[in-house]
Amino acid sequence: MREKVIQNDPKGMGAFIMAANEIEMMPKLATGKGKTIVLDNFFNNEWQKGPAGAQVPFHYVWDERDNNGYQFLGNLFEQYGAKLQTLKAAPTAANLSKVSVYIIVDADTDKETAQPNYMTEAYATTIANWVKAGGVLVLLGNNSVNAEQLHINLLAEKFGYVSMAMIS
Repeated sequence: MREKVIQNDPKGMGAFIMAANEIEMMPKLATGKGKTIVLDNFFNNEWQKGPAGAQVPFHYVWDERDNNGYQFLGNLFEQYGAKLQTLKAAPTAANLSKVSVYIIVDADTDKETAQPNYMTEAYATTIANWVKAGGVLVLLGNNSVNAEQLHINLLAEKFGYVSMAMIS
């Protein structure tokens, strides 16, 4: 507090930039209000031993902070007013009815999960119908060694896409 005041001193610049950023974001903060962003945990359902020794879901989940997690992405959605949920059950018209965005990432292979939940024609049709009614689907895959491709393509094909792993 005894430091001499100097004109154009850059010491307050960081705080000023952060405050300016917050002010610029204010009009956009309601963008996600009333929207629910759902992260799939049915097709991607991997588990590992947690710090307390119990099995916990991991790999592309909202509360995971490392590079395999979506905590940062979830925080961005929440910052704009959206609610986050995880869908642990199979997608149905009922459990997607109040969802704005459905994110499916890295469908499991039998190497990753003892009993993977594969995409079926019925699930793909349910999701495609939900999209046609206004839902937003984000379908993210991985390479064919680390993600199931064959069954998840049932969904991609509903929108005219097919995995590169299927083209040969």
